[in-house]
Amino acid sequence: MVKRTPIPFLLIPLLLVSGYAKDKKKQLLPNNVLHARTVLVVVHPDATEPLTNLTANRDAQHAVETAMEKWGRFEVVQNASAADLIIAVRKRGGSGPVITRTSFRFGNSFAI
Repeated sequence: MVKRTPIPFLLIPLLLVSGYAKDKKKQLLPNNVLHARTVLVVVHPDATEPLTNLTANRDAQHAVETAMEKWGRFEVVQNASAADLIIAVRKRGGSGPVITRTSFRFGNSFAI
């Protein structure tokens, strides 16, 4: 003999779970990011350059700029004062030798 469960008892857990899920909805990004219209893409200041591809970071920057323009959500600008967002990129990968930014001290002056 099959035991039957009344339908209201099956719907109560479903309604409780859906009500709990609504309460957890949070805004993940701040409003200034959501309403941004212009973007500047720069190479990250701490980026290193692989010796096998000295333009890797510039190529990554160009790829991100191209993707942003193709997407159409943002207008890519060339100066920080006109940008709502600034995106810093760098190329990662490989385990070969890299060129890093270091400071050398010559007497009282610095060379980068």
